[in-house]
Amino acid sequence: MTDKNNITDPRQILQEEIMKSARGNSKVSKICYELSLDPGPNRKIKNILIIKSPTIIWQKDQHSISTNITEEVPEPLGPAYLAAVLRKNGYNPMIFDPHLEAYDEYILKQDPDIVRNKLTERLKNIDYDIVGISSMFTYAYKWAHFCCSEVKKINADIPVILGGGYPTVVLKEVMNDKNIDYVVEGEGEATLIHLLYELNKNPSKTTAIKNIGGLIYRNERNEIIHNERTNFIWNLDEIPFPAWDLVDLNRYLSTYTGSGTAHEYRKKTAIMITERGCPFKCTF
Repeated sequence: MTDKNNITDPRQILQEEIMKSARGNSKVSKICYELSLDPGPNRKIKNILIIKSPTIIWQKDQHSISTNITEEVPEPLGPAYLAAVLRKNGYNPMIFDPHLEAYDEYILKQDPDIVRNKLTERLKNIDYDIVGISSMFTYAYKWAHFCCSEVKKINADIPVILGGGYPTVVLKEVMNDKNIDYVVEGEGEATLIHLLYELNKNPSKTTAIKNIGGLIYRNERNEIIHNERTNFIWNLDEIPFPAWDLVDLNRYLSTYTGSGTAHEYRKKTAIMITERGCPFKCTF
């Protein structure tokens, strides 16, 4: 039988506290201070580009593993939450979805090069200080690494952060890609804000980022370091509502195809999530 007083693994601790919270007797603080770390006006990193990594086919004439995945473009819920927290802390977030931008032409030709070209074009023509890439699905891993490589190809000095479901399940393996500077494990709001704070306040980064929970990075000896995740967001009400004003929701909804009552309702709704996890049908 497990001695609850000797549990040290953060995931086990989290599970225990969730169970206690459900019984209404949790004594754990619900405040996540890392959601509010504003480095002030004199920050070097301010313009944050968040890219929603495509989940479409990688090669032309390739079959998709998911019905309609090349036709529909899901709203960027995760990036919208990140953007809201970034803006709350004084940053200028931008959300870019290359699949949506290329949608009209892509839907006709089914050529993923159209999407790749849209990404490259945007990276060359806007101003940003750091790039965060959101990659939800493991099967679309090639797109995530392509996004990272394109950023570095255009400007090798731009830091690249990768987060989402894909890198979370293969943390250190993902860091073998030299185009990636940081990987965020799990929910990204607290880790991202803490990382940006340290990069702005302590540019040398050597010792500053070693205490950021859920961060994977390379140290000065080029060793891959995984900081154990400790910054769980207990109270989701601490996170602002998604920054939907940064995207064209109507354009996203217009990509949903099909007929019948369910499809018509889907064209008038947006994704909402009431707890952390997959917004689709995954079970873990």
